[in-house]
Amino acid sequence: MANEAQAIDAINEVINMGATTITAAVEEQDAATRDITASVKRAPDGSRSAAEYARLVEDKARQSETGAMTVLATIERLETLANSLACQTNNFLVQIRSGA
Repeated sequence: MANEAQAIDAINEVINMGATTITAAVEEQDAATRDITASVKRAPDGSRSAAEYARLVEDKARQSETGAMTVLATIERLETLANSLACQTNNFLVQIRSGA
């Protein structure tokens, strides 16, 4: 029973780390967007058009979104595996307790 609890705690820790990673990715995306916006405001007229900066911001946002989606998909997979492990552990314990 202690091993089962430890295994589930370890899986929860991995899931929490994934959630922390997503949060960090979102914060990085926000910071990058703020930095780009500040750069756009400071850029001298004629050095780059507003359309170029808009494309740059859009590209960076898409890259951040793709990274966050990858992390989220990984966390969802880990959650599925954790649930499967918990079921298998419970089934195993039932068998052990029943003497099978």
